[in-house]
Amino acid sequence: MSMITTHDLNMMFSTKVNICGLKDIVDPNYRYKRDLEILKYEGKGNGKKTRFVNINEISLQLHRTPDELTKFLGIDLSTSTNYVDNVAILNGHIRQDDMEKSLRKYIEIFVLCKECGLPEIPKYKLDGKKIKTKCLGCGARNKMDSDDHRLVSYIVSKLKQQKGDKDKKKKKKKEKEQA
Repeated sequence: MSMITTHDLNMMFSTKVNICGLKDIVDPNYRYKRDLEILKYEGKGNGKKTRFVNINEISLQLHRTPDELTKFLGIDLSTSTNYVDNVAILNGHIRQDDMEKSLRKYIEIFVLCKECGLPEIPKYKLDGKKIKTKCLGCGARNKMDSDDHRLVSYIVSKLKQQKGDKDKKKKKKKEKEQA
């Protein structure tokens, strides 16, 4: 008769799933994990909405911003989205399996390395109208543009906005130092 340890119990009742794309990874000791999405349904008739409650936690585990993930879900599920008060709100009742499929598609395109398949791409760099990625696992470098996915143009605009904000802060700092 074998003893069940607390580690075994945590693994059996865990809401963590492997970070994988469209292909399943069934290794229970897989290093890269994320929370299972928690959806709450609200309203009836034309006011149906789905609240993605733990989008912050999932986006942190994927090393992405919640608004980027929300935007992708809106594009992929063909619905309007909002990101308010740390919760993504999608119009319509979105089934759990549809949300999971869309989330896995996002992971396949934007999180996993094209060469080694590991989620080791922590951030993007701007290259004109393209984004550059570098895998920290295998060192592979890739570029994506808006032909790859519509979300790329959104990411490019966000990166340009962040870069512009940093440049403005640098100018203000220089002006203060000169004055």
